[in-house]
Amino acid sequence: MTAFDSLKKYVCGKNITVVGIGISNMPLIRFLVKNGANVTACDKKTQDELGERAEELTNLGVSLVCGESYLDKLSGDIIFKTPGMRFDHPALEHARSKGSVVTSEMEVFFEVCPAKIIAVTGSDGKTTTTTLVSLLLKEAGHRVYVGGNIGSPLLPLVNEMTEEDFAVLELSSSDFLYKKYSQIPEGELTKKRASLVCEPSLAYCARDFGLPQYLLLGKGEDMTGGRNRDSIVS
Repeated sequence: MTAFDSLKKYVCGKNITVVGIGISNMPLIRFLVKNGANVTACDKKTQDELGERAEELTNLGVSLVCGESYLDKLSGDIIFKTPGMRFDHPALEHARSKGSVVTSEMEVFFEVCPAKIIAVTGSDGKTTTTTLVSLLLKEAGHRVYVGGNIGSPLLPLVNEMTEEDFAVLELSSSDFLYKKYSQIPEGELTKKRASLVCEPSLAYCARDFGLPQYLLLGKGEDMTGGRNRDSIVS
């Protein structure tokens, strides 16, 4: 059984809430529904504002929670947070205290992706760096997938990836904190390594990591807890 097959088995039959009904989360929601999850999707926008997306999800049998109070009763066996939402957001902390497992599409992608992963974050130049790295790899003859904050959602493409491929990701700083807050049980999914390229400024890391963690990062310590990653280059 592949890691992707394990993921399908892991979500089947569970009550799963997806926070954010943006373009990046639509493939995730379709994937969860297809593999037997009972899905609730939450968004600050109203159903009228979401338009065709809300209509599609309703037709798929997804329950919608929309409007300003969309986080007030956040719950579920598993909650997928929206990209850029911190894992320690009060609504997520409350749901976690009630027994919900909080994760993200990117965390799950790290868990099941068979390809080599290069993840890029930082204050400035993330998109340029991600694009250049992907172009260099393509020029060297590799098959490359570009995702994260740019490109297309990659989780639905995991089945076609191999260990010889590369996934180059532009990530928000909050995506690097998932080890601290992750509740995916060890052994549930296959772990794969990844390398990180990080170009942090003081303001950036003091805001998103906290100044003590920034100072450790400057010493070359791995703020992800060492899970699935070889190193951070600062």
